Amino acid sequence: MLRLETLLGTVEKEMALNLNLSLIKRLDEVYISARYPSDLGLLPSGKPSIQDAKELYEFANDIHAKIKKLLEEFANTP
Repeated sequence: MLRLETLLGTVEKEMALNLNLSLIKRLDEVYISARYPSDLGLLPSGKPSIQDAKELYEFANDIHAKIKKLLEEFANTP
């Protein structure tokens, strides 16, 4: 099972993303629980609150936008 923290470590060997590691770990916990649904979408503290869900959703969107921008810059580099 690939964890986001592991993936981040691999990517950051090539480019600095400066992401919040604490939020990466929380996002990973929710993802793993959703992907492997024995405890569907649970954090160690239980079901995520609306605030937790909003924070993690915004964080995931920020990561997506940052990676998309980096890939577009890379694609346009001669």
